[in-house]
Amino acid sequence: MPIDREKIAQRMLHFRKTLGISQAELAKIIGATNQNTISLMETKAQFSVDTFISLVNYFSEHFHLDNLLTDNFTVVQIKDEKDRMSLHNAITTRQLIDLKNDLSEKIDRITDSIRSSEEDSL
Repeated sequence: MPIDREKIAQRMLHFRKTLGISQAELAKIIGATNQNTISLMETKAQFSVDTFISLVNYFSEHFHLDNLLTDNFTVVQIKDEKDRMSLHNAITTRQLIDLKNDLSEKIDRITDSIRSSEEDSL
């Protein structure tokens, strides 16, 4: 799945506006050189990996970001510590699918190993 920089930029703009902070404030918060870094991201979808990671780290303190790169994007603001704990303890659907697939692979390997051992004993 290719990364849609424009969608990411729109979502980051939405986060910033929801928090009511200026581009200059956000640049200072994430340690960007200046406001231009944020402006380029929001208007031209131009940003570095470092800027993206800094923004995700900052916004994850305020919003649930599990679906940042998906088409079914929603924003749920974190209001208190209970929400934060829920976020940290939550498992995404993708993570659940990955765990299920990993478990299935392990079960298949164990089953194959048992079958092989049984065949060797015959």
